[in-house]
Amino acid sequence: VRVRVDNAGTKLDLPAQLFRPAGNGRFAAVAIFHGCGGPGQNTARMAGLLRDWGYVALAVDSFSSRGLTDVCGRNWPTEADAEKRAGDIDAALKWLAGQDFVDPRRIAFMGYSYGGGVAMLRALSPQPADAAPIARAAILVYPDCALADALGPKLTVRQPTLFAMAALDEELSTR
Repeated sequence: VRVRVDNAGTKLDLPAQLFRPAGNGRFAAVAIFHGCGGPGQNTARMAGLLRDWGYVALAVDSFSSRGLTDVCGRNWPTEADAEKRAGDIDAALKWLAGQDFVDPRRIAFMGYSYGGGVAMLRALSPQPADAAPIARAAILVYPDCALADALGPKLTVRQPTLFAMAALDEELSTR
């Protein structure tokens, strides 16, 4: 599927993989955001697990429409890059809320590593006036915590937020 982003004058169509559970009705949903290496096995594996557990999962590719494949290492994104990508979360939540097979009152988002940092930025920022509905939960898997430094005293927790930290993360342990 494609998720339309219209953020600060930037219009993009982000490719995303949709994982739907069997059956009819309106399901809880989770939008999943990849790390600095782009979409891969982690996000697809988690989306499959969520689907098997009865959730709709949307694995969003924030890179290919921007001409990116990997921003690990020397090309690590700036705070401004992360802010732009935070708009992808709003767009994905809005897209999910508009689907007739999703319960718009039960939507969460999840991010890994750099995607976790961007998700943290979105989870802990004040709610923008034109933002998508507030998610029911945020799941941050070994997030890049430095991305929230700029929030300082503006830091606001808007929904239940789970931080999953890993001491042996292969990407962060090499820096």
